Amino acid sequence: MSHKPTVAPALADEATRAQSINFEIDVGESFRKHNPDFCAAYGKTPMTRDYAENGKAARFYRQNEASLAHGYPATLLLQGGLLYATAFYTARAQGLPNPHLFFKSHWFDWIQFFKRGAAIGVFGGLVLGTVLFGDTEISLRRIRSRYNRLKYVERYEATEGQPIPFTNK
Repeated sequence: MSHKPTVAPALADEATRAQSINFEIDVGESFRKHNPDFCAAYGKTPMTRDYAENGKAARFYRQNEASLAHGYPATLLLQGGLLYATAFYTARAQGLPNPHLFFKSHWFDWIQFFKRGAAIGVFGGLVLGTVLFGDTEISLRRIRSRYNRLKYVERYEATEGQPIPFTNK
């Protein structure tokens, strides 16, 4: 004969009700309620900064460094103006009757325009716009960084894939 323990019906009802309740405990909120003096200074010192803010400057410069360095959108307008000026100069040098309508002319020298436009309009406009509207310090740092990276790649390929220590020499 086996002996089964019996539970009073009131206790069994209480146990099933306790199992069905979902408890959600917010530890952070509870800590903030019980320690207001400690939490009052949170975020005021570099040691307690939010982790999401640690890379905020890096993310900003990754997205905006080129436009800050070269002074866009003002540099873009300067490049467009220089491209139009090179087209006008090419049409005048060619002797077209109305140089303002160069794009309609069948005899316009497009090859000479692309040569002058690339040299003067695009590259010259980029350099001039960087000097006039951009931040030359950021531009020089970008140039130096690209040079060091290319130099490291050349040294890495010269050693046939063997790892080499990176030096800035």
